[in-house]
Amino acid sequence: MSNTIQVTEDTLTITRVINAPRERVFAAWSDPDQVEAWSGCAGATSLGATMDFRVSGGYRHTIRIPNGSELTMCGTYTAIEAPRLISYTLEWEKLPVPATTVSVEFVAAGEKTEIRLTHAGLSAPEMRAEVPKGWTAALDKLAETFAKGQ
Repeated sequence: MSNTIQVTEDTLTITRVINAPRERVFAAWSDPDQVEAWSGCAGATSLGATMDFRVSGGYRHTIRIPNGSELTMCGTYTAIEAPRLISYTLEWEKLPVPATTVSVEFVAAGEKTEIRLTHAGLSAPEMRAEVPKGWTAALDKLAETFAKGQ
């Protein structure tokens, strides 16, 4: 299935249906081993993720992108309502871009889950151009993970 994408002045909204129950999709966002399996842009390889999955807890995830560069994203969880919602800040270490916020809603749709992702604070034009590509690739990988029966 495809993503529904909307980009406004500084906010990206993506809606995607994943072929798995809400509790399993929520777990894929809350367990570092599962996050490593699907997170990152197309062709990215996870180099490790750590998560203190609680409100005010932090996370850190390093990926290697296809050009060989290593990028680390980190932030703090601001809201967790299992299995309905995860919100967090997102910063890129060593990249000169401002911190942003991400909110992910998990809506039960029978045996499937609708993900409603909102990524706000995309003030730089290059962020508005690249962030949708990254999220689309990551959500494609997430959907593939469930399609393989994992």
